[in-house]
Amino acid sequence: MRKYVIMCFLSSMYILVGKMLIFLLADQHALGNTSIYPFFNNAYYIIGVIIVIWTVKMIYRKGFHRNKKELIIDYLIYIVIVLLVYTLTNMIIDKYLAHLMGL
Repeated sequence: MRKYVIMCFLSSMYILVGKMLIFLLADQHALGNTSIYPFFNNAYYIIGVIIVIWTVKMIYRKGFHRNKKELIIDYLIYIVIVLLVYTLTNMIIDKYLAHLMGL
């Protein structure tokens, strides 16, 4: 169970910190159309998908669940956590970081 919580936390932190770093270091609105923004953005999403797949496999293999219903509930909890953190990250960027940069 501890690995499940750690993986959820690491996925959430990657989403939060990664998206903010991309916005701060390579935002196309602040820096114009630079070639580095698509590279960072694509790398962010590719690594994010790899982390999500790794976590889903870990949830399935470790057997935290006793039956299929608990497995589905674990997957739904993970999906909700990822979606909430992604939404929270976008809200933080829109409300705080964009205003700091004058956008």
